[in-house]
Amino acid sequence: MTSYHQPVLCQEAAQALVTDPAGVYVDATFGGGGHSRAILARLGPEGQLFGLDQDPDAPLDCLQDARFHPLRGNFRDLGLLLSAQGVSRPHRPSCGLGGLFPPA
Repeated sequence: MTSYHQPVLCQEAAQALVTDPAGVYVDATFGGGGHSRAILARLGPEGQLFGLDQDPDAPLDCLQDARFHPLRGNFRDLGLLLSAQGVSRPHRPSCGLGGLFPPA
């Protein structure tokens, strides 16, 4: 954990979010990476996590994990950013919010 940001309800959020260890997930407010670390701890080897933050001070390079894909940008551009990473429309949620992306 970094001093950039102290995550709140970190373990509870990760526990509620990660329903499939092989799923594809997005942390759209990466900050200091606290929630991302908790999500990664619950993912299996096939799981993927995209971390997004537009703040130039957010340390997107602080997680060295092959399952983690850092993205610098605003969450309003999430669809474009994910498309550029090869996550196609069928992998994106139809409900709009939640951050969970079903596995391919």
